[in-house]
Amino acid sequence: MTVELQDGDPRLVGGYTLQGRLGADEMGQVFLGWSPSGQPVAVKVIHPHLVLDPGFRDRFAREADAARRAVGTFIVPAIDADASAPLPWLATPVVDGPSLATAVPAHGPLPTRSVLALAAGLAEGLRAAHTAGVTHGDLTPANVLLTAAGPRLTGFCIARAVDHAQAGPPPGSAGFLSPEQAEGLEAGPSSDLYSLGAVLLYAATGPRMPYFAAHLDQLSGELRPIIEQCLATDPAARPTAADFLTGLLAAHPAALSLAGWLPASNLPTGSTPADPAQFGARPSPAPVTAPATAPAPAPAPAPSAALSPALFPAETITFGGPQVLAAPAPRVKQPLTASQRKLRTRRAWLISIVALACVVVAAGTVFVVHPWPWPLERPAGLTASQAGFTSVNLSWSNPGHTPDKYEILRDGKVTATVPGNVPHFDDKGLTPATSYDFQVVATRGSAKSQPSQNLHAATKTPPTQDGVLDSIVAVAETVTQGADQFTGLPSGTSYTDSWVFASACSVGPCAAKLDGTINQTDFSVTLKPADDGTYTGSANINDYWDCNGPTDYSSSALRFTIKPSSAQLVGTQWQATAISGTLEWDVLPDAKGNCSGGTLLLKVTS
Repeated sequence: MTVELQDGDPRLVGGYTLQGRLGADEMGQVFLGWSPSGQPVAVKVIHPHLVLDPGFRDRFAREADAARRAVGTFIVPAIDADASAPLPWLATPVVDGPSLATAVPAHGPLPTRSVLALAAGLAEGLRAAHTAGVTHGDLTPANVLLTAAGPRLTGFCIARAVDHAQAGPPPGSAGFLSPEQAEGLEAGPSSDLYSLGAVLLYAATGPRMPYFAAHLDQLSGELRPIIEQCLATDPAARPTAADFLTGLLAAHPAALSLAGWLPASNLPTGSTPADPAQFGARPSPAPVTAPATAPAPAPAPAPSAALSPALFPAETITFGGPQVLAAPAPRVKQPLTASQRKLRTRRAWLISIVALACVVVAAGTVFVVHPWPWPLERPAGLTASQAGFTSVNLSWSNPGHTPDKYEILRDGKVTATVPGNVPHFDDKGLTPATSYDFQVVATRGSAKSQPSQNLHAATKTPPTQDGVLDSIVAVAETVTQGADQFTGLPSGTSYTDSWVFASACSVGPCAAKLDGTINQTDFSVTLKPADDGTYTGSANINDYWDCNGPTDYSSSALRFTIKPSSAQLVGTQWQATAISGTLEWDVLPDAKGNCSGGTLLLKVTS
């Protein structure tokens, strides 16, 4: 249920216009929001006290990236996030359905058929996540949502960012953590399987304290072996998500069917949480750069239709008890109208065509069955956020049905694809300080939608100190002291040498090799960078003619401290075009004592 925004609540987060509160948990406050294209989203804004932990933002960013990789039919995807915002936030689609933690206390344990379907959906979600290298780590009834189309798994990874910022397990997780997690060890895929068993036991027996050995005796013969294998104390003894799903469907093929899988009392019967009628029309987002004559924002989308209880009649499935089928009411045959007769004739033709197709298939001809031809609408709301020096993060929405995949176009060419349920893409490996044109195309089979509206976005311009040392720089060295003693040149004399820098990165600073000549003597040195872009390094020069006599030689040590003073884009690389700093020249006395030694300080410019 959505409640009105309170004083102090944000009204706009990351481009999403907030309209009301959906709830709260140990991580933060969850708001109902609207994307620029009018799609409802759930925006979770992190509690301020969690941000006080110095490492929280980095953990949040890593876990949000991992959550985006968890993609599957039974997973609520993370579609957007910002760890650098004053209060970090995460956005997901709005799911119309209660959590398992709400449904079971309100209506009692689920019937066996529902638990089997729940097990299949959650196992498929975990299988997809584990294949992508993502572990959930906090699978509890609160993170399982119940919809007419099957269960949905949410809360991926983000809870682990919170775990480090507070003592003890997350609230609501006790009893569902694996033994190894309870001991403070890192969660892995096998930990998720233990939590899966605990969640299924909760669904089948009700909200009791999970003393598993006692409650296993309350399970039916169909459910006990399925759940018991997940609750093994030894992680190695638990099945993988893929093996669990294979065994489950081999023993119970009906678990694949989601038609009427859930009793009607668990399904929403009123408006969806995203119903704008609760607070009037969708609020218009705050103006940004639109001119005064810009058209008014599009009206809010109509709320999705409430799920009809008639599709899942309560008298045919009951919670926790035997199934009862009510006697049907007697039917009175009525004469057919002209439209009904016409419809019946069309159905007869359709049945005949299908029967003919079956005969042809039996004769050896193979038909390719295409999915229902829902129209492919062009992706909408293409935006760019979190642009880096070499990357741009893209996100969009599709108001139509989910396609097979999206094609990402950069400057008119397809450069990448993502699955149809992943409306975002992080385009990496781009050139710093460069503008690009992006579009997105939805595809299903060989069919393609019209490209989205063109989006002009640019990568960030790195600071001067990030210019890499990868060029030939003519360096003029000006002697500022001790010239007469070491070189015999008048004080203030300058001369030009050629120095060659070679670096391996496109945006620095990173280590660079410097080969060059100083006063007709070759040297080579590796320069290492500091956080402020300053490079330092030292090299030795032997047999350097540095005394007044033509046969007097000594060893010298060169110490470099230089830094880019200007930079620009050279090809695809952000390069230093000028450097400044100092070169300290330590002259050591030779074995004969003909040179007295000392330090010569040179100013280096380019």
